[in-house]
Amino acid sequence: MAVDEARRASLFRSVADLVGEEDAVTLFELLPPPSTDLATTADIARLEERFETVDAKMDALRAELTAVFRSEIQAAVTTQTRALAAMTATMTATMVASVATLAVVLG
Repeated sequence: MAVDEARRASLFRSVADLVGEEDAVTLFELLPPPSTDLATTADIARLEERFETVDAKMDALRAELTAVFRSEIQAAVTTQTRALAAMTATMTATMVASVATLAVVLG
């Protein structure tokens, strides 16, 4: 049952008569206002479920991004390795040809 302002004022008067005006004011200041929506245990449980879902989605996204990142890094390293191998083969062939030319010229 919703508590309206008249019932709240009546309760305040009753409490003030029992404990005094100052203590009644202190007590009512500690109470939430009647319009405040308080979270229930069920509300908190639903939020926890939603956070678990969000956590699972974040974990899946993290795994996907890690896989993509690793794949891109592996492709870049492979490309660089092949380019370096091709350069090394060209340099080796050039050096062999140079040594052979020197051998013919000097020999």
